[in-house]
Amino acid sequence: MPDKRIVFHDPERRPQHMRNQTWGMPIGWCNHNKHRGKLSLKQMKQHKCLTKQCPFFVRNEQHNYWTQRDQSRQEKKEKKRRARLEEYMKEEIKLCLDSLAPDLYHRNR
Repeated sequence: MPDKRIVFHDPERRPQHMRNQTWGMPIGWCNHNKHRGKLSLKQMKQHKCLTKQCPFFVRNEQHNYWTQRDQSRQEKKEKKRRARLEEYMKEEIKLCLDSLAPDLYHRNR
């Protein structure tokens, strides 16, 4: 039996703005029975919907915030990966040079 507290966003049903605010495209919707409605970015951050992983919050995938957020996360992951690879390469080069150094030293004698 489904949980009655969670009501998924129905695009046919137009939810009210929370606190009767007017603004453009909502970043998401809150489906909590006490304060159902559209959320702005500021409201979402104030309510800490993502931090809490709120089950009542539904993302509006059409809002450009989500694509920008996903893109910045991918860039951070790529930057970390490149830094790890660079560190690994430096260590490998150092090991190779250290292993060659004794041979070069003995050849010159």
